[in-house]
Amino acid sequence: LLQGKYYDEALALYDAILDTAVTAIEEASGECMEMGFSDLVDEEIISVDEAFFTLSRLLAVYACKEGRERAEDFYEMLSQPRGYKLKLRDFWSVTSEELKSREIFLREWVDFLSEISGDRAEELLYEAAYELGGVEKVNELAEALKDMHPRLYLRSVELYIEEGKEKEALAMGWKALEEIPGSLVIRAEICDRMIPLALRMGDSEAVHRLMKLAFSSDSRLPRYLKLFQLPAFKEVITAASEEIALLPKRLYSAESPFTK
Repeated sequence: LLQGKYYDEALALYDAILDTAVTAIEEASGECMEMGFSDLVDEEIISVDEAFFTLSRLLAVYACKEGRERAEDFYEMLSQPRGYKLKLRDFWSVTSEELKSREIFLREWVDFLSEISGDRAEELLYEAAYELGGVEKVNELAEALKDMHPRLYLRSVELYIEEGKEKEALAMGWKALEEIPGSLVIRAEICDRMIPLALRMGDSEAVHRLMKLAFSSDSRLPRYLKLFQLPAFKEVITAASEEIALLPKRLYSAESPFTK
């Protein structure tokens, strides 16, 4: 059906399969149970390439629906177990033909995902943003969605590093540390990406500051022990110990993070 471009009929068929339920009888106990499509696949009663099935259905959705309705259908499929590992590039490769209105879809997809919280939405949003406008689009969304998707800042830093733009990576990292609340562990991950860059540039002051900021957001023992590498470490360790004592209190207050 898809090869013949009978997209409406194909979508109806895929949905009928997904909605199908059968009654199975457990051989040993004689107990009856109702099983859906996913149950039949999980129990290996039927053999289906679920990834290909999902991508094929999405191709029909892409052709038959538009706007928010299409985006909602895509997200529903890609956030379910059978589609959780799929990438947007997997969808583009499901057909050898160039899909129409690709940029329009990407913009609608980005707009929709910008309203959805959670790790899966962030992953899909990053992928679509990068395809739509490269690191600049990821930067734009990181700033606009810093409260909902702060990890996009980390993605921007990593993209600059991959492109060999270490100064830009550091600049984006410092901007992220200014924007993201001190209590979020993602700040420590950003610091971890920045420290090797600062070391290569010989900026020991920046390295020391980043180590302290990382501990401020992720106060685990390995980071605490790293503080002993710093100059005047006794003063830093004292401040860090006070920081650890304040952690339970900070969970219920807006107290400023450790920045000494």
